[in-house]
Amino acid sequence: MTNSRFAKSLSSLYLAVLFVGLVLPIIGFCVIGSYSRYAADDYQFSSDIRDLGFVKYQVHWYQNWTGRFAYIFTNSLIYPIGPIIVPLLPVFGLILLSFGWFWVFRMVGYLFRWDKVQWIALTISFTLILATFASLENIRQVLYWPTGLMNYMSPMILLPFVLGSLLTYMKYKFAGHKPPGIIYIMIPVLAFLAGAYSEAFSVVQILLYLSLIFICWFFVDPPFNKDMVKILGLALIAAVISTLIVFIAPGNAIRQAIFPPPPALPELLKMSFQFAFIFLKQQFRRNLIILGLALFFPWLVSMATDDSNINTNQLVIPKAKIIACLIAIPLIGLLLIATSFAASAWGTSAYPAPRTVSITHYILSITLVIWGVVAGWGMRAELKSKEITSFVFFLICTTILVLGPMRIALDQYKVELPTAQKFARQWDRRDAILRLAAQEKVEAIGVRETINYYDLEQLQPYLPMYQWINAEMSRYYKIKNIYLDTSKK
Repeated sequence: MTNSRFAKSLSSLYLAVLFVGLVLPIIGFCVIGSYSRYAADDYQFSSDIRDLGFVKYQVHWYQNWTGRFAYIFTNSLIYPIGPIIVPLLPVFGLILLSFGWFWVFRMVGYLFRWDKVQWIALTISFTLILATFASLENIRQVLYWPTGLMNYMSPMILLPFVLGSLLTYMKYKFAGHKPPGIIYIMIPVLAFLAGAYSEAFSVVQILLYLSLIFICWFFVDPPFNKDMVKILGLALIAAVISTLIVFIAPGNAIRQAIFPPPPALPELLKMSFQFAFIFLKQQFRRNLIILGLALFFPWLVSMATDDSNINTNQLVIPKAKIIACLIAIPLIGLLLIATSFAASAWGTSAYPAPRTVSITHYILSITLVIWGVVAGWGMRAELKSKEITSFVFFLICTTILVLGPMRIALDQYKVELPTAQKFARQWDRRDAILRLAAQEKVEAIGVRETINYYDLEQLQPYLPMYQWINAEMSRYYKIKNIYLDTSKK
């Protein structure tokens, strides 16, 4: 918008929405995450890295369970620090994710000629993050459980850094400057690592880069399209190599043995799209307000940007190509969503567990946000002659949309936070008892049950053949037998 009064009013609107509507729920995620503690697999990974050492740990898990080598590597860096690092992981993860997407939309703002690009980039970044985590079916296993966070959130964090590097490369090329040499290293290295945390993300990443190559070739003018295809080809090659290393791991056969045989290709494709449509139906039924926020708020913000200061080095896209993009984005999003189910369909022949679907939630949020940004930017000229009406329209829409995040924040502080605090208190008390018992060389000890906060396998009562979690906790604390004492309430 060119009118200064409208621009100032809209700036105030950005600040209000940013700090009141979006930041509070994300701060809530961080506060609740500060009560994260060890559970289930965390004990096993911690004991393995302690007993096997760094190198043998990598080899053991690659050969005996999974090819996710970057995930194994991350475990071996985090778990030796101990439980003290666990409450900080959700905070660090959300900060890195926010910075990554801020970088992406900061570069998009430069190319699309946004005014107040810092605030807009922050607003859209927080919108994407909130839409992703607020719509998760089991946020506790993805954001608050250490094993789940390292497995599923790590590639989420790496993706925007790859995209930010690509857009920075694009910015330098459009400006007629040589991109920094570090860009040529960051893009393949980050793409390589991102593909080795989960099979679902590894195949999604390959299709994503293929889609971006297609978009750049047909929607970016020569000679810049060739430059973009080359750098995207570098990311694609790194992603393919990473995926091959993941899928040829000997441990995959051991894990696959507990599931049905993989389906044939036609059945795999059918299942992937069936799961995709089931997922979309569930999301639009359960999370309509959050999805509306992801779509309409970036649309409103992008539509209200001021493009009066045009730089000839910045991106100019004809209206026909914008319309084509608006058609292509949801189609590509649907393909990526279906692809995200392919790994589970191949491995288990069943709809995946809620924590695995976190990658799919992420794809849906990204698709909606990007569509909103492009649609708003393409429509911004329509509002130039209707400034007062436009301001009222923006104010009403933003107020309605912000009710969703405010409700999420309220639920977090009233319901989720007390539960997390109670779990942390119980875990800390039990941990102190077990560490003291280990110092006193106690051979067997029964402890109280804690809240099953992560909905994972819990400690079991004493049995002649005690359960897996009992064995791993016993190994972690170096006590012969830890079991659940059902007489203690």
